[in-house]
Amino acid sequence: MSTHTQPILGKKGLFLLLLILGMTAPLSIDMYLAAFPLILEELATTPQMLSFTLIGFTLCMAISMLFMGTLSDKFGRKKVLFFSLITYILGSLGCVFTPSIEFFIASRMLQAIGAGGMVSVPMAVVKDSFDNEERTNMIATLQMFTVLGPTIAPILGAYLIKVFPWQASFVVLALIATISIILTFCLRETLPPEKRLQGNVFQSILSLGIVLRHQPFMSFLGSTAMVTIVFMGYLSLSSYIYIQWFGLSETTFSYFFAFNSLLLIAAPKLYVLIKPRFRPAVILKTTVAVVLVASLLTASIGQTSPYVFLVCFAPVALSSSFLRAFVTDMLLAQSGLNAGAVVSTISFTNVALGAVGMLVANSFTGYNFVLVLGMMGITVGILSALQIWRFTAKGLLIEGYR
Repeated sequence: MSTHTQPILGKKGLFLLLLILGMTAPLSIDMYLAAFPLILEELATTPQMLSFTLIGFTLCMAISMLFMGTLSDKFGRKKVLFFSLITYILGSLGCVFTPSIEFFIASRMLQAIGAGGMVSVPMAVVKDSFDNEERTNMIATLQMFTVLGPTIAPILGAYLIKVFPWQASFVVLALIATISIILTFCLRETLPPEKRLQGNVFQSILSLGIVLRHQPFMSFLGSTAMVTIVFMGYLSLSSYIYIQWFGLSETTFSYFFAFNSLLLIAAPKLYVLIKPRFRPAVILKTTVAVVLVASLLTASIGQTSPYVFLVCFAPVALSSSFLRAFVTDMLLAQSGLNAGAVVSTISFTNVALGAVGMLVANSFTGYNFVLVLGMMGITVGILSALQIWRFTAKGLLIEGYR
């Protein structure tokens, strides 16, 4: 199926919808980070409780991702997108009118359920709509643009709190989701009834088990997704590192944060350039080695200054985005697996491990957060290398990996 089957949206309209949906979840994570000190004061809470607005969001989004893509294999992409968007808007409005930290956490969890579908379903739409060569370019292009979310989010959030209350970030997010609903109305379903999973919902969920039991698939995914642990740990600690540890202002913090996010934009296009020139095995092993070296530098000299930390940690940020494009492209190309189940598993694994990273990073209260991130990266680099050795030695290789 090609994009000419979208009579209202067309190619550009479909790309715009997928782009907005892909940007929304990163915006949801990053836009309010600069407002943490204000939220702490207004809701009379603690940094540990406030961290659950990030951790709870990430965990619920991961669980939602696990099922939304698979449910779209059964009910179609469009219906699941509508449900996800409405749920997301309700959660966003709950954050706007929150009376307490507990209500704020609950609203973020509801928002996350909607965000999960807004992340996983679009990748299934890409699988439906493009062949292998087009799919690689579309995945890379979408990811390049969607990481504009974490680039502009802290900057936008920092400027919003100068003029409006901190809740303004969630008003903006609700408005963005409303635009997505309008575009979704114009979307022609990309998964026709004859291609959907048959049987009841329970049987549809069982198709997810086929992917989860696919050892080569899961071994490959595990070796690449672990880097998310480090990067999401960084996201949860970034405001404390730059504002409290290094003493930067909220606005200056947003610029430092944006630099790493710009690397996230470049990484998918870097993958497109590298893919024809190197074997997948070389790409994966080299990237893991880069993560390990960068983490060693972060742990040893990263606390010297914000600039040194920025440079030392930058390769980890680059590798995280690079590997996401790499793994999505490789695993969507696997035959005999439903697209919704595939993207659900990829998204869930990345976000679930990201939640683990946030939880681990925030459990070291009172420690040197720069050193904590460096040690997390060293551990992840070693574990990823061991996982690559394991699935290579046992012959658990996915199609196309050589």
